[in-house]
Amino acid sequence: MCENPANKTFNFQHALTKFIVGTSLTALLLGAIWFFSKNNMMAAFALLVMPFPLFFLYYSFRNPRFVFITTLFANYFAIGLTRYIPAPMGLMVDAFLFLTALSVVFSQFNTKVDWRNAGRDYTYFVIVWFVMTLFQLINPEAVSREAWFYAMRGQAFYLFLTIPLVYLVFNKPQDFRLFITLCAWFTLLAVLKGMMQKYMGVDRWEQIWLNWFNGLFWCGFFNFRYLRKK
Repeated sequence: MCENPANKTFNFQHALTKFIVGTSLTALLLGAIWFFSKNNMMAAFALLVMPFPLFFLYYSFRNPRFVFITTLFANYFAIGLTRYIPAPMGLMVDAFLFLTALSVVFSQFNTKVDWRNAGRDYTYFVIVWFVMTLFQLINPEAVSREAWFYAMRGQAFYLFLTIPLVYLVFNKPQDFRLFITLCAWFTLLAVLKGMMQKYMGVDRWEQIWLNWFNGLFWCGFFNFRYLRKK
């Protein structure tokens, strides 16, 4: 009996992938050991952690739905993390959305993408809205280009990427059920966090954030105002 040529090709690709991954992990481990021997802890830990983002990127390009779900988590937690991590965490959402769009393009090497799903009226409306927002950049009455950039992200850019991506990779009934479930868990986490702030007080990083804004409170921080008055 002759072996199926497709099986031979698959076995070769699988063996080649295992060889490349094994060699890369071994090289990273040896490099980390060498940096440890030179007391360069930062470089050593960087090499030890490197496989995780690389695996994330690899899996994301094979499964755009996975990275889109990751974007939902990033969108919920990014702003809260800014009180603990001194970095523009809001841009993380932009990065994940852009990565999702790239993964949809490159996933065509494995699965055919039906681009017709994105051709909806809502998509066209969002494109028109995004173009109108871009025109605001050349508005002679514009006061700040930086303000335009940050306002444009929430008002147009997120819609411009999210709506077509939902039609392409997050368009099944189980996806809608997953979205509702995530919203429920996110709401529960917010309630628990609010109760902790009200009955146990804010943590050190939140108190620093409150002191920095000096009483300026915005949506979702009623408990902070309550604690300050107490």
